[in-house]
Amino acid sequence: MRVDVSIIVPVYNVEKYLPRCVASLRAQTLADIEIILVDDGSPDGCPQMCDRFAAEDARIRVVHKANGGVSDARNAGIAAARGKYLAFVDSDDFAEPEMFGTMLETAVSHGCDVVMCDCMKDFPDKSTLFSQNIAEGFYDRAKLETEYLPKLIMQSDLTYPPATSNWLMLIRSELIRENNLRYPAGIRISEDLFFGACVMYRAQKFYYLKNKAFYHYFVANTGSATKKSDTALWDNYERLLDRLHEEFGNRTDFDFSEQLGHTALFFALNTIGQTAGYAIPLKDKSKIADRVAKSSRVKAAMKTVGSLTGPAKLKCETMLLGSPLTARVLMKYLTDRK
Repeated sequence: MRVDVSIIVPVYNVEKYLPRCVASLRAQTLADIEIILVDDGSPDGCPQMCDRFAAEDARIRVVHKANGGVSDARNAGIAAARGKYLAFVDSDDFAEPEMFGTMLETAVSHGCDVVMCDCMKDFPDKSTLFSQNIAEGFYDRAKLETEYLPKLIMQSDLTYPPATSNWLMLIRSELIRENNLRYPAGIRISEDLFFGACVMYRAQKFYYLKNKAFYHYFVANTGSATKKSDTALWDNYERLLDRLHEEFGNRTDFDFSEQLGHTALFFALNTIGQTAGYAIPLKDKSKIADRVAKSSRVKAAMKTVGSLTGPAKLKCETMLLGSPLTARVLMKYLTDRK
């Protein structure tokens, strides 16, 4: 069977949303696809649901595996994929019927390694268009180096770069296989930042379909803070920073040092901001703030504060990361605002 696009869907605990996701993929106007449902040891009825979908449609394949997290699930999907191009869809999201047909046509007509579209962010009460702050259209390697690589890993206003949205990308399979690109093992948060940066760093031709919102990203209403404790968030970010430095810290063709510093600052602020909302004593939150401020990555990153853009509040909060004492002040301030 000819396969133009392999669509990889990690599945875990999504009984409520999986039928909608799979239905949207089966309804694609592009017929020559395969849908790879990776059951990541889901404890609910999803494994049986996946098998039922596969029995109904020969284009659906199921990979059952022990739980290993979304990175491991996507890697299993990459290993199983047979398509000329790869795409990733989260199991609680869905795609418009023309998504992969339009993106494949664009990739083939322009000889692209990567094509990216936009999405609708679907909240419980509204939907909004999410678009990237890059120019639409075709990028050759020279344009990628001047306009895209400067925001490959992190943007100067401490917002995620475009390629973090892996589920908006159609990627040539050979680019992934030739460079042995995989999601980072053991990383469960912001793993898509790493993978997207690795892909776009190696892309020679890229096309951005601006305002073509083919993807629907579901944003759940998380409600009030209920988390009791967490040190795993900063542990995850530290491991990811190590991987990013291994991959991009010593490149000779482009200097990523400032972006790596900004990434450390972003992770630090995100850790303190999220921890401030946890239902744990302030003294425990302060211990996490201490760990963040004492991190060698954060200490080294403080020299990049001056190159940040965005509101003055961002710089002020970032400067408070400079010592454990001021980081604790920031933690208390954010806790009091929750």
